[in-house]
Amino acid sequence: MRRSVVVVAVATMVSAGGVALAGPASAQDIAEAKARQLAAGVQIVPKGSHASGIDPLLAYLPDLSNVDIAGARRARVAEQAALRGRSPQAKRYTEREPVGVRGRNDTDATADFLFGFGSAAYEKFLLSGNLVPDSETKTLPPFAEDNGSIALAPAVGMGRRIRTSGVIGDGPHGSGGDKKGDYDFYKVSGLSSVTIDVDTPNSDLDSVVAVYNAAGTQIATNDDQGPDSSDSLVTVPLSTPGDYYILVSGFGENGTTFPQNPSDSGSGLGTGSEGAYTVTLSGPETYDKDVYSFVLRAGDVIGAAVTGGATRLEVHDFTGREVFGSSQDFTMLHPANSPLPRGGNAVVDFVAPTAGKYTLHVRNGEGSYEAAIEAYRPGPETKPRGTVQTLFLDFDGAQIDVGIFNAGATGVRTLSPFSTFLKGWGLTPADENVLIDRIIDVVRENIEKDLAQKSTNRNFGVRILNSRDHADPFGQPNVSRLIIGGSIAESGIPTVGIAQSIDPGNLGTEESALLLLDVLSGPTGRTSLNTYLTSASDKIKFVAQGVGNIAAHEVGHFIGSWHVDQFNEVAGLMDQGGNPHADVRRRPGQDRRHR
Repeated sequence: MRRSVVVVAVATMVSAGGVALAGPASAQDIAEAKARQLAAGVQIVPKGSHASGIDPLLAYLPDLSNVDIAGARRARVAEQAALRGRSPQAKRYTEREPVGVRGRNDTDATADFLFGFGSAAYEKFLLSGNLVPDSETKTLPPFAEDNGSIALAPAVGMGRRIRTSGVIGDGPHGSGGDKKGDYDFYKVSGLSSVTIDVDTPNSDLDSVVAVYNAAGTQIATNDDQGPDSSDSLVTVPLSTPGDYYILVSGFGENGTTFPQNPSDSGSGLGTGSEGAYTVTLSGPETYDKDVYSFVLRAGDVIGAAVTGGATRLEVHDFTGREVFGSSQDFTMLHPANSPLPRGGNAVVDFVAPTAGKYTLHVRNGEGSYEAAIEAYRPGPETKPRGTVQTLFLDFDGAQIDVGIFNAGATGVRTLSPFSTFLKGWGLTPADENVLIDRIIDVVRENIEKDLAQKSTNRNFGVRILNSRDHADPFGQPNVSRLIIGGSIAESGIPTVGIAQSIDPGNLGTEESALLLLDVLSGPTGRTSLNTYLTSASDKIKFVAQGVGNIAAHEVGHFIGSWHVDQFNEVAGLMDQGGNPHADVRRRPGQDRRHR
């Protein structure tokens, strides 16, 4: 819905994707604008183009520039629609706070306690509650143009909650002006967090929001609040007191979503989607929230999904720290047989690292809601006693139905063995065994040692086998495989790595992942390992580290690890691709964030 992009029929340049361009721009300007937009997590190809069916949450991609993120997620949602629903066996619980009252269960200390919830007793609760509307919402008239930069941003005088409206496209740089792109900025001050909610009930605007600090650095963005909505919604912690700037813009292709310089209202490269909107800016205590507490055992896997008036869920640990928060539903990436709740305005998942009391916060909205919360034990624990999860590293090449990855390719494909790609790194068949040995060592170090150190019982319970030393067990119960070999041309999937799902709790124990080697062994390119090799390099050690780290990255998805920001200062195992130098330079013992 509401995903059209305005095409201006005037004497101006128009890109192939339907974005009006302001005029000639240098190749460097366009490349930098594309990079900024991709770094913010916003695609640069037309939505619905299906230039690539790959969801970057599942894949380690060499290039994000041709990925239709929105289209890929909508397709997965449609395929999994039949899996949605609530379990009729859930125990019903209605919050103790009377309808129309707020403040009685708004903290961890005053939370409603869900007696018996957890994997040891009642696995499923269906929570009913009501979020009381804020009585202090202040509605402001639209601000005058030009408010297209930080310097021109009107101060909205944040109290508890401010609501105003505007139009993307009506300023001097919109489609009726010089066509550089219209952006609306708003200044907020003195907040520890802000929630930005953009609604477009009467227009075709495909909104995008961003938050900038006083230095003009972009610190948060949101494009689509869900696969079925092009409106934007995001909650942003503001850890440092001061002034912050909220940007509302329209989705544009090829780097036109954001201005080149947020301090210059005329620095855009072209117009994108345009139309009217309403934006609500809320401080941290504006929304009513309902908090539920419960006790978990170490290793309990919980999931929760909310429908109705609430739009955000958070899980907090016994210290009050938020350990997982979400305003979206990405359960389309879970395995089809995962029992965790699906569907709704927001979905969270979490594996308890230690036994203790945890809380679920239901917030950001108004009116009645229902929240399903369920608890399970990790997948291997539900199997017969003595069952071990096996990870099979397949270096021999393989046949695989690539349709399981929902990445646009179909049919059974044959992938070349690992040995095919040795010459790309300047290695010979004589180097194969030692290289495989070292790759296996890196995967073991990442999976067996590091994850075991983070688990309570120091026993992660994964057996790693490989095709050189063991018979192929794939197809047997509790065996997942990672194919290390093959190319983009052979698989039909333009990626370096891709996993079948993201599986919190390892509840689906028989899945596949690919690690293709043509790009990694290519002669040049940002994602080629050869780009980082020098004459002084230990070639075998370096290639093994790079391939082994990316292999462990894909395995991380099997056990529920989501991507983390690859553009921050910490090189982590789950950096989402597009920045491979951070992963190939990592060494054993460095930080490896799995969430």
